[in-house]
Amino acid sequence: MSIVSKSKETITTHKGKAHLWIKDSKGLVFKFDRVAHVVNGGVDLDQMRPDECLLAPGHIYRFNEELSNDELA
Repeated sequence: MSIVSKSKETITTHKGKAHLWIKDSKGLVFKFDRVAHVVNGGVDLDQMRPDECLLAPGHIYRFNEELSNDELA
């Protein structure tokens, strides 16, 4: 997945700043959902749903159909 745009608004988590949403090269928008759980020094991918993506440093974003249909900057 390649990110082509992201929100200017951010949220601060214990992992750092996360953009409220990101948009990929296919025009799909993913909204920040939560911080990933770390198990034995790595992210446990079993916590993820098929409509989610993981971005460093451990932020999980979930596909958002509503935002994908809107025009975002």
